[in-house]
Amino acid sequence: MKNKYIITAFMIILGCSSCSEFLNETPYNKVVQGNYYTTAAGIKGGVNGLYGSLRDIYNKEFFMNICENSTDISIWPSSAGRQPVDATTSYVNDMWNACYININRCNEVISSLENTTIPGLDNSVKNRYLGESKFIRALYFSHLVKQFGDIPMELTPTSGIVTSANKVSEKDVWEQILKDYQFAIDNCPESYTASTDYGRITKYAALHEMSKSLLTCKRTDSESLKKAQECAELVINSGKYSLVSSTWDLWDMNKMRNSEIILPVCYSKDYLLDGGAGGGNQSHMYFVADYTLHKGITRSLEYGRPWIRVKPTRYAYELYLNPGIDDIANNMIADKRAQDWFITNWKINKTTDYTEVLYNPVTKQNETVTRHPGDLAMTACPWDNVQGGAEYAKKIWPAWVFLPEYAKTLVQSQGGIQSASNPNGVWPSNVKFCTILFYPYLRKHLDPNRLDMNVAEGSRDAIVSRLADTYLLAAEAAFLRGDNNKAAEYINVVRKRAERTEPQFVDKLMITAAQVTADFILDERGRELIGEMQRWYDLKRFGKLTERMTKLYDKIWYLAPAYSFEEYMEKRPYPRNFLLNVSNPEDFQNNSKYGN
Repeated sequence: MKNKYIITAFMIILGCSSCSEFLNETPYNKVVQGNYYTTAAGIKGGVNGLYGSLRDIYNKEFFMNICENSTDISIWPSSAGRQPVDATTSYVNDMWNACYININRCNEVISSLENTTIPGLDNSVKNRYLGESKFIRALYFSHLVKQFGDIPMELTPTSGIVTSANKVSEKDVWEQILKDYQFAIDNCPESYTASTDYGRITKYAALHEMSKSLLTCKRTDSESLKKAQECAELVINSGKYSLVSSTWDLWDMNKMRNSEIILPVCYSKDYLLDGGAGGGNQSHMYFVADYTLHKGITRSLEYGRPWIRVKPTRYAYELYLNPGIDDIANNMIADKRAQDWFITNWKINKTTDYTEVLYNPVTKQNETVTRHPGDLAMTACPWDNVQGGAEYAKKIWPAWVFLPEYAKTLVQSQGGIQSASNPNGVWPSNVKFCTILFYPYLRKHLDPNRLDMNVAEGSRDAIVSRLADTYLLAAEAAFLRGDNNKAAEYINVVRKRAERTEPQFVDKLMITAAQVTADFILDERGRELIGEMQRWYDLKRFGKLTERMTKLYDKIWYLAPAYSFEEYMEKRPYPRNFLLNVSNPEDFQNNSKYGN
């Protein structure tokens, strides 16, 4: 029978993950169904298990693909001929499956808490557990509604064969999400005292998500915007969080549990506790380019394991430029995020000397150059392709200096690269160009604490929310309410942290109220939150997704894909596996260009 193997209309036909997958996890991450939830210890384990379920999406490769990739700031490096998403795209199916499976787990815990008398469970603890569980359910639903629009929304646990699915409007899904977040605000504590409770949901995590949700689903309602700003300000003014002062330290693996983090998804250094092989946080690989093109460099924990899944766009790199302020000739970009958050320098890490023949820009002749372990091997600064870049390249010769691909025309127009046959070229012989496989890449996800270079399973926590995001949400709400002065104030808090400290740069990144626009806020979110799985949602929330993916085409794609972005693509297609296995697929018809 067609529908024989449907587990639920909402969990689709992946087949529910069996209980055995949880046997390798600690009690903190353990979900056990059935009468286990009738005891205080059992329900505690159930709630704790919901936190572990968040690792099913944060930060899986499908999550990166559906939330960050193919946007104005991040694309697939090898995009030539790339086809658009359709109903069979695996990462769309994976996102759907992961969210609905774990929503059902949330519903099981919530149902037990609401409908079962549990001996020894204090009422305040019960309500806290409910707040945590409803928060996690709301988080899953928010991902689904932002990706797919109208969706099934089951609020009670299901089991066995269910052959139909009820479509619920976006509006109604959002109302439930807001209701769940409000419950969490009212019942989750402001903080936890035990260090073992790090990573649990607080009132402020719920306030952050409430602010973002209101800005998404009630963007034109004045009272909702007022509440969105108030929610963000409650987090900012709580005294519980503060921006990490150093943009470099913010992404130091050994300082990841810092004052800026509002809600992380915690990973363990023992990857077996994260699910064994294939578990752990593997996002450290997605953003890394192939830096081994230099013969003096080998793969290392410091520079990461290159999977080459995500490449920043030209538009992303240029977001950090500040014409008239940056000192390109001395490789000093006023915005520290440009060089603190991207790997742009690689040293020789092999144990033997490295030699090559290069044309010396001073002596004007070919020379054999010997480089030693620890010497700078190469730098890739996409910000250095303007006036002053050639001077910087000469300063660090013979280290290789990589310019972006599109700088080739500029270099050629200025006489090209120096060599024995072209001694009068403006650009020295150590200048090269980035490729589809090699480029400056984000260090936000690097994990040098893995056992060795080839271990995929990492232990870096994933970030759901941090304070810099909250400041920008407050700015967004203030701007939409017509208060550009307050919006500029909040934006400047984030930009102040980002500016270089040398005297010539102090206060040069500060903006005025007159400079605040929707596009400026969106760009600032790009500068601050690149690589943090938020860009697709940000573009949709601002109503800029189609506009940017079309108008910025030449600054997004290095190699042309096989499609042009169209407005219908703003909503993902319902997965074919789901459509084939429900009795009412006609209620979930995709846009005809997607297919069903």
